Amino acid sequence: MAKYTIEQKIEIVKEYRTGSISQRGLSKKYNIPDSVIRRWIRKAELHGFDSLKRKQSKRFFDGNEKLSIMLTNGLSITCALNRVW
Repeated sequence: MAKYTIEQKIEIVKEYRTGSISQRGLSKKYNIPDSVIRRWIRKAELHGFDSLKRKQSKRFFDGNEKLSIMLTNGLSITCALNRVW
C-alpha cells in the first residue's frame, strides 16, 4: 500500500498552488519531508495530477519474450541467449 494516497498528494499540491503556504510550511503541517512535497509539485507541474498516481507493478517476461525483445532490439543471438539463460 502506498504511504500517501493520490487524494492527499493532490490536496497538498493544490494548497501550495494557492500561494497561501510554502513548501516548508506544508512539510511541517503534514509532517512530510519537503523533498517529497517538492517532487510532487514538480511532477504535477510537468505532467499533471495523473503523474502522482502510483505506477503499476512491474511486468515480468518469460524467457521467450525476453529473447524476442532482445533480438528485436539488435542484440546478437549469442548475446541474447547468454542474458536470458
